[in-house]
Amino acid sequence: PEVDVLFGNFRVIDAHTGKHLCDFFDHKKIVPTLKSVQIAPSFRLVRDNLFEALIQENFFHLASTIIRKSSAHNILLDESIMFSEDRDFGIRLCKEAHATFAYCEDPVFVMHRHDANLNRDGDLHKSQQLIEAHLYLWRKYLTSYHLSHHEKKILAKLFADRLLKLAAIHRKQGHRQKALVSTIKSFKYGLSLNHFEQLARVLIPTI
Repeated sequence: PEVDVLFGNFRVIDAHTGKHLCDFFDHKKIVPTLKSVQIAPSFRLVRDNLFEALIQENFFHLASTIIRKSSAHNILLDESIMFSEDRDFGIRLCKEAHATFAYCEDPVFVMHRHDANLNRDGDLHKSQQLIEAHLYLWRKYLTSYHLSHHEKKILAKLFADRLLKLAAIHRKQGHRQKALVSTIKSFKYGLSLNHFEQLARVLIPTI
């Protein structure tokens, strides 16, 4: 009764060979660090700031989730994006419904990965779409929610990182003007060696 949202791990299988590739939680760095208490074998109640956790890493998948109906009232998927809808839905359950979360460490379903999956490695266009979806969502959170200083600080670091990655993608695509704009925008969120390195790569094509 103390849980509003229960999400879980899942197994990823190669659709062609049937080979077990990994479990969803295997490469997640934040899940093992979440402050939580065990409420049943393999089930843990989250006692941490889930907003801070989810904006940094996506470990929430709706296919492995059970949600109390009252908690999801009036919360719909954001259909303006093709990526991170699940994560955004989880964040809104946290921020708008003030839902309590628990997770299951064991796999609760099997996902078959194949060439038609939306999220494939090595696709610059899809990487660009993913970053742009993140930037859109983070701007929405800044205007929609009353965030703490620490939450804003985490978002600022993420903004800087993603804008630099977006600049690198534009540069690889030959769009140096767009790369320069993204690099300059990243300066708003702090300065580091990475900022100046990316600026040099944009301004000096031979680097």
